[in-house]
Amino acid sequence: EETPIKHASEGKVGSESEAQLETAHAMQIDDEIDANDNSCLAQLMRMDFRERYRLLEEWAKSLGLQPYEDEHDDNCMLCQLGGDLYCCEYCHNVAHKHCIGHQGDLGDVIYVCRECVLDIANIKEAQVQESQ
Repeated sequence: EETPIKHASEGKVGSESEAQLETAHAMQIDDEIDANDNSCLAQLMRMDFRERYRLLEEWAKSLGLQPYEDEHDDNCMLCQLGGDLYCCEYCHNVAHKHCIGHQGDLGDVIYVCRECVLDIANIKEAQVQESQ
């Protein structure tokens, strides 16, 4: 069964652009994680880039989330410019590698945008809490 991801920022009306919302999300993620936090999100944020995306892909599969198969955006979700972009595996978002702070190539690792990282981690956390 396919489970779509709907981001918290979708459908919001206001003066903030999607890029501003995403930048705010990125800063909030890092600021909210306490050194003693053992949540799914905290575990992810302590990992290096490749480990994080491999685990996210594993979690998404275990949760029944399907890869996004529609068209991706033409412009980076952070800077709003086009160019050579990584496409999020689970939604329409795209980003430049320098905008997401990655050096080098992803290789065989999928890219997952910050919004999907938050969504997948929250869904996984809810699953973990239910099983306890």
